[in-house]
Amino acid sequence: MHLTNPRSRSLPQARGVAPGFVLTAAARTRAEAVCARRQRGITLIEILVAVVLIAIGLLGLVGLQLRGIQVNQGSSMRSVAAIMAEDLADRMRSDYAALAAGSFIGTYTVSSIGAAPVASLNDWLYGLQALPAGTASASTPVPCGNVLPCVQIQQLATVNNNPPHPVQIQIWWNDARATVASTGGVAVPGGGVAPTSLVGTYKTVAELTETY
Repeated sequence: MHLTNPRSRSLPQARGVAPGFVLTAAARTRAEAVCARRQRGITLIEILVAVVLIAIGLLGLVGLQLRGIQVNQGSSMRSVAAIMAEDLADRMRSDYAALAAGSFIGTYTVSSIGAAPVASLNDWLYGLQALPAGTASASTPVPCGNVLPCVQIQQLATVNNNPPHPVQIQIWWNDARATVASTGGVAVPGGGVAPTSLVGTYKTVAELTETY
């Protein structure tokens, strides 16, 4: 009769081990240690994969947050332009004589401060500095020599030149900060500002009468 050590028990058959081979306690311990090391290695790989996936997700969230900030920036500048256009319309209503004489009509930039023909328009141009400055590219020309920000006031056609007098107010500004794919508004070697094709614009038509 064949006797074995009662404290020894066989493990699942390993590659390269003869059938019927019985491991001693020490050999079994070493085999279990090898299996444990292999198991730790697999766990480490799983952790690394999880870290990579989490990093990719976080990068996506950062990009989404950046895009949201840029959209908010563009919306904020458009709101400023809308408020400024309404303020300019109110100034023209309050100085109807100058409006009727066509003194407000024209194209103006920040450099027009002090040279505008109407005092209230000069004061308004100081507020135009609240919009981002820059230079428009040739692909998106503006009527101010491509200088941003810019405002154009146009008298629209009326019936027999009678009130109300519709006036179109259009404002342009550098909208590069609200968009990722642009170098507009960024300093370039040698000084100056890179031209941008990303130009924000707001246009409104106000019907102005002599009654304020």
